Amino acid sequence: MINAGMRNHFDIAFNGLGDLFTYDSDMEWDAGTPWYRPTRIYHVVSGGDYGFRESSGKLLGYCPDVVPPLVDVGPGCPTGVVSGLAAAFPAEYQNCIYACDWTYGTLYAVHLKPNGAGYDAKLEEFVTGKPLPLTDVVIGKDGAMYFAIGGRRTQSAVYRVTYEGKASTAPAPDLTETPEHKLRVELERLHDEGTGPEVIDKAWPHLGHADRLVRYAARVAIERQPVKLWAARALAQTEPVAALESAVALARMGGKEHQNDVLTILQRLDFAKLTEAQQLALIRGYELTIARSGVPEGNALAESIAQLDASYPAKTNDLNRELSRTLIALGSPNAVPKTMKLLASAKDDPVSWLSVERMTRNDRYGPNFLREGEARPNIQQIAYAYALRFAKTGWTPELRTAFAKWFASTAPWKGGNQFRGFLDTIQKDALANITSDADERKVLAKLTIPAPSTVTTQSIVPPHGPGKNYTVDEATALAKDGLRNRNFARGHELFIASACQACHRLGNEGGGVGPDLTGAGNRYTLRDLLENIVEPSKVISDQYESSILELKDGRTIIGRVTNEEGGILQVATNPAAPGEITEVRNDTIKSRKVSPTSLMPPGLINSMNADELKDLIAYLLSGGDAKNKMFKK
Repeated sequence: MINAGMRNHFDIAFNGLGDLFTYDSDMEWDAGTPWYRPTRIYHVVSGGDYGFRESSGKLLGYCPDVVPPLVDVGPGCPTGVVSGLAAAFPAEYQNCIYACDWTYGTLYAVHLKPNGAGYDAKLEEFVTGKPLPLTDVVIGKDGAMYFAIGGRRTQSAVYRVTYEGKASTAPAPDLTETPEHKLRVELERLHDEGTGPEVIDKAWPHLGHADRLVRYAARVAIERQPVKLWAARALAQTEPVAALESAVALARMGGKEHQNDVLTILQRLDFAKLTEAQQLALIRGYELTIARSGVPEGNALAESIAQLDASYPAKTNDLNRELSRTLIALGSPNAVPKTMKLLASAKDDPVSWLSVERMTRNDRYGPNFLREGEARPNIQQIAYAYALRFAKTGWTPELRTAFAKWFASTAPWKGGNQFRGFLDTIQKDALANITSDADERKVLAKLTIPAPSTVTTQSIVPPHGPGKNYTVDEATALAKDGLRNRNFARGHELFIASACQACHRLGNEGGGVGPDLTGAGNRYTLRDLLENIVEPSKVISDQYESSILELKDGRTIIGRVTNEEGGILQVATNPAAPGEITEVRNDTIKSRKVSPTSLMPPGLINSMNADELKDLIAYLLSGGDAKNKMFKK
């Protein structure tokens, strides 16, 4: 194993210095939450942890035990990755890593500039198109780039990309290896060496190195050695950077018997004199030792609370997020009132790791995608609520009331497919923990219900018709000459009225039973899109196919298998209620086969007249963008 903590990377490529790169997926259902991670370009290092965990457990790039991304890209579907080394392109493009995005029809060129042990990266949209569902890319023996499109049974094709211009296309000179890069590679070789003090001796001096990737490689080398060989050495470390790395290593690899040593290392440091990155690393040391060894007791607990409480609240959102979670986990009596005060006034910070503003592509496809009048989630407030949900000390009746009312204020917020479910879970946990009085819980539960004036209701006008039983050819013919002067509002309304929204997500609304349609115009031809609507069972994506399960007791269960673990299948049998799950044990199944019938019924557009169908098609192809030229009068 080289690394861990990625969600779903599809391909890899090496550059001229032998470094490995990949393009990792996002988890689109998390959009609007503090733990949403956009698709990103990674420099893959030995022993690297890239922070992906299921649900809300994801780690952000400021954690010292995580390797941060080179570039946060945005929502998408990563596919092929290739190095430009053999391309007959100008030198700057030969040294690029190229990454394909299937969903939004973009081939990125990632320009790499050596910086210390790693790289600075700049993203360029190298090739784009509509539709252009990119699947893979290679450099041919002729120096040209070849990329394929298709996938999910959409129309496939192969394209050739060549350079025309005056710049030289001769092989580019090798990137210059920096001293830090050379040192990192040397330290990474220690990851595969045997056990012994000599490995620790080689790595230990570099725990305090100014370059993050160098000290990361050093720490991984040390963590692979028995703790008994270096625990005392970690406790003796006093230089702040090296001490923090030592504490993180000991918290990760040591046992309960080492917790007091971890706390001693952390508490010797003057929090106020550390940089923000060092402060975040110190808090992470606390988080790790609590997660691995439990909440400390006695004087160790009191001193831990005193050290962190003195600096809370801090000056940045990132610090406040981690301090709130850690102090609440430690049971600080001051954490709840301080966090509630922050909750009331929190604003998202555009330079925070929590903010989607950090993404390179933060457009209408991203978690900030909103229509006029829609309210953007306050991600920092959600982070505080997430921390507060398990707090049991420090509450007053007034603070409990204010917290309950906060949940009601989130009613207009929209995010990914699981966004509302996450908020509901936070609310459920909070009501179970912030008071033990059953009567008060009932009162608080009523306060979480939004006032009628804050809930948007929409009167949906169904299709006027007259409709017809459209064929693919007939539907395609309506739009073959282009779509102009279409009605955006009516297209949106028909998206809801025809039941598309019940199963498909577009922007920040809709279900997750079927494919996300936000980028439909980037990956589907007009005919592919309409074929999927008119004849939904003709092509069924393997992501959304349903299974027919014949059980030994004679029953038959039909639905989409959403998870298979521990000998149990979780099956969503009702497309209208994807959260309703039927569990089926593997040992009760007689036969299992893929259903030839789509969960999507045919004929959903047959009640529409030609103008209405064109409005719906324009709405789908635009990705819900009212500013698209198809809607200009």
